[in-house]
Amino acid sequence: MEPEFISDGLAAMLHMTVDEVKGLYAKDRFAGVYPEDIRGNQERLKAYTETGQGHCELIGRMKLGDEGYIWVKLLLSMRERMDGIRRLYAVYTDITGTIEEKEQLLRQYEEQLYQHHHRPGPDVLVTGHCSISRNRILEITDYTDSDMIQTFGEVRDPFLPEWQA
Repeated sequence: MEPEFISDGLAAMLHMTVDEVKGLYAKDRFAGVYPEDIRGNQERLKAYTETGQGHCELIGRMKLGDEGYIWVKLLLSMRERMDGIRRLYAVYTDITGTIEEKEQLLRQYEEQLYQHHHRPGPDVLVTGHCSISRNRILEITDYTDSDMIQTFGEVRDPFLPEWQA
């Protein structure tokens, strides 16, 4: 695959000139992609180019010309010309803000869980975490010293019968 067209918008998003983007990606589609993001995206791209059906979405970090990376969502579609040549059309979207927002929410959620579980209020008798999908109690902090796991077991549904649907 060789890039046929690089837009001014993509170059600006990557803080490079069009020629710099062409030079970086001319020989290797993943030359400026963050190393941890390459393998999964290569596999998705390979599977998509083999079928050419529908669209393909790749998400990863792309190198900026002036240092650092941004998170990018790449939406690909493939069209085959009458002479059999297939072309990939790509739309790049900077999703750095969205990713950073999700990471911030996750940090806040984890902090709230930590505070709830490790700093209980005066009326708290038991705190814990469970996996609904695995039907398991993962952790119990029992301030009554009742040895609840020993008494009720690690299976969630019998432990918390009123939560069953």
